[in-house]
Amino acid sequence: MMMNCPSTPQRIHLLAIARTLLYAGLFMVSLLVIRIGGEITVGDVLLIGAFLVTAADVALNGRPIKFGNGGVAAFALLFVGGVLTSFVAANPSGSATVAARVALLAFLIPWAMTVLLDTRRRLATGLSFLAAGAATCGAGSIVQLLVGDIIPGSQTTTGGRFPGFAVHVSDTGGVVCLAVVYGAGLLFSRGTVRRLAGVLSLALGLVGLILSGSVSGMIAAVVGIFALLIWHRLHLGKILALGALMVAGASWAISAMAVQDNALTPVERIKQATGLTGGDAGLNTSATRWESIVAGWEGFIQNLFLGAGLEPAAAVTAVDLPAHNFFVAALYQGGMIFTLGLVITLVRLVWRGLRSAWQRGVPAAAAAGMVTALVFAMTAPSFFNRYFWLPIALAAVAYQVERTQTRPVRRSSVAASTAPALVG
Repeated sequence: MMMNCPSTPQRIHLLAIARTLLYAGLFMVSLLVIRIGGEITVGDVLLIGAFLVTAADVALNGRPIKFGNGGVAAFALLFVGGVLTSFVAANPSGSATVAARVALLAFLIPWAMTVLLDTRRRLATGLSFLAAGAATCGAGSIVQLLVGDIIPGSQTTTGGRFPGFAVHVSDTGGVVCLAVVYGAGLLFSRGTVRRLAGVLSLALGLVGLILSGSVSGMIAAVVGIFALLIWHRLHLGKILALGALMVAGASWAISAMAVQDNALTPVERIKQATGLTGGDAGLNTSATRWESIVAGWEGFIQNLFLGAGLEPAAAVTAVDLPAHNFFVAALYQGGMIFTLGLVITLVRLVWRGLRSAWQRGVPAAAAAGMVTALVFAMTAPSFFNRYFWLPIALAAVAYQVERTQTRPVRRSSVAASTAPALVG
C-alpha cells in the first residue's frame, strides 16, 4: 500500500515546502526593490529555493526525468553561447551570472512549476499570487502619488512617473500590465473569491500602469486584454463589465494625477513618447528606443557569434541605451548561438501556451499574460527579466495541466511525466 512506502511522507512534505516557496516567490518577484543585495531580489531567492527543494524531492524518490531532443539542444546552445560570450566579456563573472539567471528562468523554474502546479487549483493559485504581486507593485505607485517617495530604492521621476515597488518605471510597466490582464482573466473565471481578486488586481494594475507612464506597458495590456476577449468569444456582458471597471480606474488615476504639477495623463504621455509634443528630444522615447535597436543590430553584425557580453554594462549600445528589443538585445549581448537557444526555448513554451488559450478561465488568463509579456518584450531588453519568463512558463504549465487532467493519469507518475513536458 502507498501509505506504507517510506518515501511517500517525505515526498509530500518536500513538495509542500517547495510549493509554498513557489507561491511566495511568484508574489515577491514583482517587488523588484526588495533585494538582499546587488541584482538578487527576495523573489529570486524564493524561486531558487522552490527549484532546489523540488529537485531534492525528485532525486530522493528516484523519479525519472526524461529530456527530449529539443530541450537538450536548446539548453546546450544556451550554455555554450553563454560560456563563449563570457570569455570575451569585459566582466566574465558578471556575464556568467546573467547566463545562469537566464537558464534558471527559462529552464529550471519552469520545470519546477510543472511539478508543483500540477492541478487546475494549484495553477490558479500560482497565477493569483503572480497577479497579486504585480498589483502590489502598482499599489506602490499609488502610495507614491498620495504620500510621496517613501519606498526605499524607488523614486518618482522628474517627469511625474511613479515606479512603485520597481526600481525603474519601465520595469513597472512590464510588471503592472500583467496585473491588468491577469485581473481581467480572473474576473472571467469561476468563483467569487477569484473574481474579487480579479477586480482588485485589475484596478491596482491599471492605476499603477497609468501612473508609471509606460507606453509599452499600456500597449501590451491592450493587446493582452484583446486576446483574452477573443479567447472568451467576445461576450458582450464581459466586454461591458470590463470596460466599466477600466474606465472607472482610469478616471480615478487621471483625476488624482491632476493635483500633481508634473504628472502626465496617458494621452500626454503617449504624445511625449512619440515626439508629438516637441521640446526635449530626449523625451521622445520611441525614437531613442528605435535608435538603440538599430545600434544593437549593427553591433551584432560586427560580432555574430560571441556577442558583447551578458553583464548589464555590456548591454549599452552606441546610443547609451540597451537595445530595446528581446531578440536584438539577446543577439547583441549573447551572439547567435546563445540567442538560438533562447529562441528554441521560447518557441516551445509559447506553442504550448497558445494551445491552452481557448480553455476559458485560468488557462486563457495565463495565455493572455504570455501574449502581454511577449508584446512588452518587443520594446524592452527582456531576455533576462523575471516578468518575461514567468508568464510564459505559466501559460505552458496551463497547457500541461489541461492535458493531464482531461485524461486518466496515475497520480504517482505526475512528477515524472509532467516535468519533462516544458524542457523536453
